[in-house]
Amino acid sequence: MDYEELAKDWERNSLLHFFGVVENIRFVVKDREHRYVYVNRVWQESFAYTDDDVNKLLGKTARDLFPQWRAERYMNEEDVVMREEKVFDYEEYLLNADGVIERWRTIKAPWVVAGEVIGFINLGARMGLVLEQRKDELPSIVHAVLEHACSSKTIEEIAQSMGVSRRTMERRFQEIMNESPKQFRVRCRLAKAKKLLTRGNKVSDVSEACGFNDQSHFSRVFRKHTGTSPKKYQQGVDEVN
Repeated sequence: MDYEELAKDWERNSLLHFFGVVENIRFVVKDREHRYVYVNRVWQESFAYTDDDVNKLLGKTARDLFPQWRAERYMNEEDVVMREEKVFDYEEYLLNADGVIERWRTIKAPWVVAGEVIGFINLGARMGLVLEQRKDELPSIVHAVLEHACSSKTIEEIAQSMGVSRRTMERRFQEIMNESPKQFRVRCRLAKAKKLLTRGNKVSDVSEACGFNDQSHFSRVFRKHTGTSPKKYQQGVDEVN
């Protein structure tokens, strides 16, 4: 069964409606090639993806969405799940759309139809325990940047507070997250910005709350990463709602 047939088969699945409306449950379906076939609303909102974003990511893999170290771990686990028909059950920490680390209970299982493994299913439940209660689970260098993602503190100042040079911090961060501290920080800021814009906050207020120098700078960065202006993004969300 090819990707298009799998996608159409899932659309006919009776569970589609349930996972589309349930709260605090993340649900993902992938094919044998690790490509996304379906993601539900909770998964979509946890990463601040719009409906248009989701349409674009269907058919892609974790390598297109996550840091390399996390993507490789996910895909290696998926291989074991599908090859050995094994179920994984564990807890993990994920960055949500507000730039807050949340604890999730994750279950990964094979997608079996007529006795044949045709893909992979990921079911996650939000545990309600945030980073402050389990700081040791996240590398301190990542936590430091996350903590000051929307503050005026520079990357160099964050590095100094940790007793390392900026170059050392950037190298270590790149090794862990497969992106620079600056890239991660911008991603955190934009995630928070999208959330605030969907709540109807003024663009100027969002710019300040997310740590941008001024509204003009915020608009340039937002457009560069989303392809649209903050105002148009907000209006687009309003039109959907």
